[in-house]
Amino acid sequence: MDSDLACNNVDAAIIDIRGIELTAKSYEEMLTRLDTTWIALYAKTTSGGSLWVLAKNYYDGLTHELLPFAHDVTQRIRASGFRLKNVLAVYRELPMTGNEKPLACGHFLIPFFVKSIHDYYFDKDSVREPHVFKGIEWGKRKTGKSGYGNNEKRRYSRKGRDPGNVFYEATRDKDGSILMIDTVTDEEILRKLVKVSTAKGGTIASNISNLAFNSLVGGLERRLTELVLEL
Repeated sequence: MDSDLACNNVDAAIIDIRGIELTAKSYEEMLTRLDTTWIALYAKTTSGGSLWVLAKNYYDGLTHELLPFAHDVTQRIRASGFRLKNVLAVYRELPMTGNEKPLACGHFLIPFFVKSIHDYYFDKDSVREPHVFKGIEWGKRKTGKSGYGNNEKRRYSRKGRDPGNVFYEATRDKDGSILMIDTVTDEEILRKLVKVSTAKGGTIASNISNLAFNSLVGGLERRLTELVLEL
C-alpha cells in the first residue's frame, strides 16, 4: 500500500467520513478542515477519475439540531472543482444512541463526483443485479419505455438489473413483494464502488485502512493508496 497520496494518478477515491465526531459547535471548523482533502484529491485524480464519499447527517442532542453534514460536504467538494454526478442512498437501521432523531440514523448518503462530466470511468455492467420482476409483472412484458425516452426498448437487459442509486437488500416472495428489508453491509457497498469506478490495475485512494478493505481491493486486482485525513 502506498501512503498519504504519494500516487499522482488516482483513478477513484473512496472516502468514509461517517466516523467523524461532530457537534453544532465544531461543524463549520470540520467542514473547513476537510477542504484540504478535496483540493488534494482533485489535483491527484486522473481526468476520467471519480470521488465517492460515505457521509451521514448528525443530530446534536445539546442543541437539538439535525446537522446536514452530507449535503454541506457535497457543496464544499463541488467548490474544489469536482462535478456532482449523482447521490446514492443506503438504507440501514443504525442503532440510536441517546436522544436522536430516527431519520438521522436510518440512512447515509454517498455523493458521487467526477472530474469530467463527459468523460469518466463508470462500469455499470460490473455491478448489475438479478432482475426482480422478470416473468411476473404487468403481463410479463418483454419491451417497454424507459425513464430516459419514449422509444420502446428491451424491458429486461440480458446483463441484469440496473443497480439504481438506492442501496438496500430485500427478502421477497414469489410474486416479488417485499417481505423484509435486509441490511447491506459495508463490504458489499465498497465492492460495488471499487468495481464500478475502476478497471483492473486501477488505483484507489482511500482513508479506509482495515485489513478487510485491503483484501477486497487486492482481490479485485486494484491498487490501494492510503489517504490520511487532515482533521
